[in-house]
Amino acid sequence: AKVSSVAIDGLSEEIDRAKAKAEEIAKQIEEQVATIDQLNETMTGLVRQRDDENKQYLSDKEDDQKAVELIDKAIAIFQKLQADMKTGSTALLKTGAKVRAGSGAAGRSLA
Repeated sequence: AKVSSVAIDGLSEEIDRAKAKAEEIAKQIEEQVATIDQLNETMTGLVRQRDDENKQYLSDKEDDQKAVELIDKAIAIFQKLQADMKTGSTALLKTGAKVRAGSGAAGRSLA
């Protein structure tokens, strides 16, 4: 009976140690889950920020492309005016009159 009692006490101690170890592991798991949740929130925020920045980039790029097109058109107009001035043609006078007549509408469309 005494041997059984010692064996039971030994097993009880092993059970207590195993329970303590299980509780320790459970706490570690909870900490890891909390860390994972926090990292997921951070990642979600970073993905959202990246999407917003990409949308802004695409919008800015489109605006820049439109500006380049307008600059190209302005260069073409100036080159034509320069060519007209060199040839001394009356086209410059006609173009100048058209530009002055349409400048109010053109000015509003660019704004």
